[in-house]
Amino acid sequence: MNNVICVMGPDNVGKTYLVKKLLKKYPQAMTHHFGAIKTKPEGKKAMLDVLTTIAKAKKKTFIFDRFPFGDFVYGPLFRKYNAYDYMAGIVARMLTMVETRFLFIFLYADASTYEKFELEPKKDEKTAMQKSSASEKISMAMIDLANRMYNIPGTTRLVVNCNNYDDLDERNEYIEKRIAQWEEANPFKLSPVLDYGQIMFSPDYAELNFKTMEFYSPSFRCAKYGPCEVSKQHEQFSPFGMRYHRPTSFYGNVTNPKFIFVGEAPGHLGCGTYGIPFYGDKSGYIFYKALAQLGIIHSEIYITNTVKCCPKGNDLGTYYNAEKRLELACVRQLDTELLALPKRKIIALGKVASVTLKLLKIHHELVYHPAYYFRIGKPDKFTSELKEVLGI
Repeated sequence: MNNVICVMGPDNVGKTYLVKKLLKKYPQAMTHHFGAIKTKPEGKKAMLDVLTTIAKAKKKTFIFDRFPFGDFVYGPLFRKYNAYDYMAGIVARMLTMVETRFLFIFLYADASTYEKFELEPKKDEKTAMQKSSASEKISMAMIDLANRMYNIPGTTRLVVNCNNYDDLDERNEYIEKRIAQWEEANPFKLSPVLDYGQIMFSPDYAELNFKTMEFYSPSFRCAKYGPCEVSKQHEQFSPFGMRYHRPTSFYGNVTNPKFIFVGEAPGHLGCGTYGIPFYGDKSGYIFYKALAQLGIIHSEIYITNTVKCCPKGNDLGTYYNAEKRLELACVRQLDTELLALPKRKIIALGKVASVTLKLLKIHHELVYHPAYYFRIGKPDKFTSELKEVLGI
């Protein structure tokens, strides 16, 4: 089996630094730094040539700093042609490579990344595509490419937000761990260590707008925040509420998600602490582990909660139960929130979320809450049942 690792991202975000580190770990690996492609035929030929070279190899490891697949990004953005016109042919070639596994690592960076890591421009940075000002646009196009590569057999995608790390070494350490898991065919390990590698938030907790390809402030606003009894509890006892003085919000792709997930409310140790639905607690570990095992990356989902604030002790029933929950402004706005998205399969994570969606007459499917599978000692069963519900 050939193993192919491709590192992709904007210029001057430490791709070469990462590859050099990987080559020390895999000294027998074959490598190549691909130069810029200038024309559409040249791009197609470069992709087919490198795939042919890999296919002829036997039990080799390849580590690439950049990859011709970058033409799918740079062609439409800077070269005035759509390289996606020939993507079907490239995928067809990959499908014949049954003895090859690919790991594509997409690095997200924006202008703040260069400032944070004190990355100076290289001497050869002359074109617009090489400048840090273009990094966010390039990064978002890379994420779009990652989403389009969904479900290609033998291909694993890893999106890494550089802004989630204090320095390049910390980022590279995370990537090396994920590579090790990929080698073991174990894409995600249940761990008590918080891992923000793929979470696509800016440092000041903003959300990604996939249309304008930029970050923007969280969209959810609650007219009753403060007077609402749940929000009072949220601000007194929830770490997120105490710090930010506002409700939590949704997370994910607002333009073209593959799946939409709806939970009940922020858990105190998860969303109530970090503001990211189903993240940071045991339920979150089980949920994101399942996504990884099913080959779903974070930029392919939209996830929200019916209730946006976290009361003391996670005890929503004390304040609003069953139909009375419809008195909450966030619950009443849920249908508006979901209708603003493209029509996709909606999955309720747990019976309580399902009851709320039924009250709002929102069509959905149900999978039991990840916490249920944790309680019965069968967290892996959540993955198989989620797979069935998603139809993949």
